This record gives sequence, structure tokens and C-alpha cells, in this order.
Amino acid sequence: MATTFLEGVNQVLRIAGIIGSDNESVISFSDTQHAEAVQKAKLAIKDEYAYLLADFNLPQNKFKLDVAMIAGQRAYKILSRVHGDSDNLARLYNTKPKIYIVENGSVIDTTLSYYSGGEEQLQKDFPRYRTQQGTPTHYYFASHDISNESTMRIGLYQVPTTWHENNWTMRIYDIRDRYFNVEADLLPFERDIITDVFLQAATIRFKWSMLPDALQKSQYPSGINADRDLLAYRSTVLKLNRPAKVSEGYGRVFIG
Repeated sequence: MATTFLEGVNQVLRIAGIIGSDNESVISFSDTQHAEAVQKAKLAIKDEYAYLLADFNLPQNKFKLDVAMIAGQRAYKILSRVHGDSDNLARLYNTKPKIYIVENGSVIDTTLSYYSGGEEQLQKDFPRYRTQQGTPTHYYFASHDISNESTMRIGLYQVPTTWHENNWTMRIYDIRDRYFNVEADLLPFERDIITDVFLQAATIRFKWSMLPDALQKSQYPSGINADRDLLAYRSTVLKLNRPAKVSEGYGRVFIG
């Protein structure tokens, strides 16, 4: 059974001895009784996952992202609904993914390819690319019309018409990280045993974060990431994430 971020925080606090029975469980990240511990437990879980994700090849989650075309709109934020109603930016691992076209519910042979040279080249080739409407044939990573906007957007050339709005949808197949931020978000492991071991590692990081700076330096002179117990838990998480080896033979082997 999948573990929510809130359940993970409670498990860290319970392992660390901050809370006892289930009756003492934190019911919200805004809990005031254990406010400091809750916030540090959240950070410990996030930091430990970020460390694993950055330095090791954790399994990724494939996803299918559909983006509706809008008549007269050239650029689209690449958002993926991961949990609940919150919009999350989809991190594209394929830097130039092929975009498929869904027409009235069915994928057709038409695809959108990346425009060679990107938006800078497109601007030179077709100065009216921002407004020229017609059948989209290519995409590019769009510049921002708003100075303080930082979300990645995909632009279409040509700009869709009303017909495309009514009949076409863009579809992207890629992989994404599963991240977590609110109480109901699920921790990104497929098996409970992996989640449990991961939370043991996060608890070590949590206990370290609760120490004063002087004790952190004296008890962990090489830093928290060099702690032997933490490294052992990380190693177990990585091993459990590997595909299981299937034996090719069964039973006893007799040598005559």
C-alpha cells in the first residue's frame, strides 16, 4: 500500500521517538505541537530523496501527457497532474521528444518534430511565426512573453486554428520524477519495504538536523552523507529497486 508524505513524516517522527502511539500522530503539516520536528522531518525526507535521485539511477515513471490545442495560442506550459488538482511541471528527460497528434481520440500518423535551431532560427526563417496560423508541423521551446515567468513552454509552428482546437491534442510520452509536497502526495516507491528502508535513512538525516551545529560537526565530522548507517540504508534502497534475478533452475543438482 502506497505511503503518503504525511504518513512518511509520522513514521520518521515515530522512529525518532518524537511521537509515540498512533493517537499522537500528526494530522497536518500545520501541526503546532510538533511544528519544528514536522518541518525538519519533511525536509529530511525531501533531501534524502533528492540525494538518491541526483546521484543514483532510481527507476523513473513513464507518463503520457496530453495537451489540448487552443486556436490562436502559440505556446503551452508542459504541466502534468500528478496528485490531486495541483499542477506540476513535467520534467522532460528526452530533450527533444517527439510529439504525437491525437485526432478525435485516436493517435494519427502525424507527429510534430523539433524545429532545427529552435525559436531563434524559426524567427529568422518565418518572422511572423508567433501569429501565423495553419496546421502545426513543428515545435520549439518558447521564450517567455512575461519577464518574470520561468515555466518551460512548448511553442507550435504554425499556430493552431479553430479546427485544430476542436480536433487535435498533443501527446507526449516521456518519463518524470515523482516528487511530493503536500500531505496526500505519495512517496515515490512501488513497494512498502523500499519505503520503510528509505524512511529509516530519512530518520538518520532527521536526527542529524535536530542537533545543534556544534554537535553535528563533532558527531559527524565527515558530514551526514558519510554516516555508515545512512549509507547502508541507501545501499539497501538501491538494491531493492533493482529488477529481481530469476533463477533459471530449480531443485537440487546431483553430480554423479
